[in-house]
Amino acid sequence: MLVFKSCSCNITFLLVVVVVVVSSAVRPQFGHWLLEQVQSFRYDGLHMIDRDTFRIPWKHNSRKDCGDEDNRIFREWAVVSGKINEYPNDKAKWKTNFRCALNSLTQFKLIHDNSKDSENPHKIYRIIHPEMPQPIILPSVNELEITIHYRRTEMLKMHCASSHVQLHSQCDQSELRGISVQFPSTADLTDQKQVQYTKRLLDNIKRGLLLEVCSSDLMDFKENRRGSPDYTIYLCFGEKFPDGKPLERKLIVVKVVPLICRELHKAAQLEGASSLHNDNISLQISHNSLYDLIEASFSPPPAI
Repeated sequence: MLVFKSCSCNITFLLVVVVVVVSSAVRPQFGHWLLEQVQSFRYDGLHMIDRDTFRIPWKHNSRKDCGDEDNRIFREWAVVSGKINEYPNDKAKWKTNFRCALNSLTQFKLIHDNSKDSENPHKIYRIIHPEMPQPIILPSVNELEITIHYRRTEMLKMHCASSHVQLHSQCDQSELRGISVQFPSTADLTDQKQVQYTKRLLDNIKRGLLLEVCSSDLMDFKENRRGSPDYTIYLCFGEKFPDGKPLERKLIVVKVVPLICRELHKAAQLEGASSLHNDNISLQISHNSLYDLIEASFSPPPAI
C-alpha cells in the first residue's frame, strides 16, 4: 500500500509538470500579443495612431464611470498570463500585471501619459524597432589619405587609390612611377623665412619619394610574424625625425593613412578595444571577427 501511494504521488507530480510545461509553451510573448490586440479593433480606445504609435485606454478604477470595458484589455492579459486564477476579481491587480509586462520591454516607449485626462484618459506608446547592425564596408587595400603640412599649415589633403604613389616637387610625366602627388606652392605662406627654407628643400626633392603599398603588412601581424603596425605614417623631408622636437615645427611633413587600417581601428574600438582612442597609436586587434576582416581584405584570391 505504501508503495502504491508512492507511485501515485510520482504519477501526479509528473502530470503537473507536463501541464505546466505545455501551458508555458503556448503562452504568447507580451509584446507580440499586445500588438495583435491593438490591431484587432476588439477593444474600445485601443488602436494604432500611426505606423509606430498606439494608444491604450487607461481609466483609473476609482472613477465612477470606470466599467468592465475599460478594464477588458487588462483582464484579457491576466487570463492569457494565467494570473486570473490568482486575482479573479481584482481589477487593480490586472492593471498592475499588465503595466509591469509593458514596462519590462524596450520594445515600447511611453511618449504621452494622459491617464489623468478627465474626458478621455489614455496612454500613448511608441513601437521601438530594433536597429539592424550596419555591415562594415572597408576601403580597398590601396586607398590612402595623404596630408601635406608646411609646419602647422595644412597645404594639401587628398585620397588616392594606387599601390604606388610618388611624392615630388618637380617630375616629368615620363619619370612618374605611380599616382602623382606634387608638393604645393609656398605662395600662401606669410612667414618669409619659412618660405625661404621650404623652397630650398623643395628644390632638392625633385622626383621625390615613391611609396608602395604592401598588402602583407597586416597579415604578418595577424599570423604573429611581426608586431603591431603603426597605421599612421609620418614622412619628414630635409630634417631628422624623430629628433625630440615637435612635429609641428618641421618644415615639410607628409602624413599617410591607409584608410582600411583606419576603418579596422574603428571596428576594434566598437568591438571593445576601449584603449584605442588615439589615431597615432598602433593597431591592436583582439576579436576574431576583425581578424576575419583582415583575412578577407589582405589574403590573395584562391587559385582557380
